[in-house]
Amino acid sequence: MDKETKIRDAKELLEKAETRLKETKLLYENGFYEGSLSRAYYAVHSAAKAILALLGYEPKTHGEVRKQLGFYVIKAMKLLNHLSWKIFIFSIGGYS
Repeated sequence: MDKETKIRDAKELLEKAETRLKETKLLYENGFYEGSLSRAYYAVHSAAKAILALLGYEPKTHGEVRKQLGFYVIKAMKLLNHLSWKIFIFSIGGYS
């Protein structure tokens, strides 16, 4: 998948997420709490797929979205956080 395709796909998925968030708000404000919760889930799902699209992944199922997001994004963020603390400690002279 080329860069332009990744960006286009991610934008489309983020537009879906925004629409679903608007639906979430309308449903909630009108007392449709269960429907609101469902739309909120799909907003997050679409946003997660957008992140994965930018990384070049195209999960086909909800399970694949969770798995790939956890593996490729969450673990990477935890690693970066861990490394940033090590760099911070090193920079103040407390690294041994």
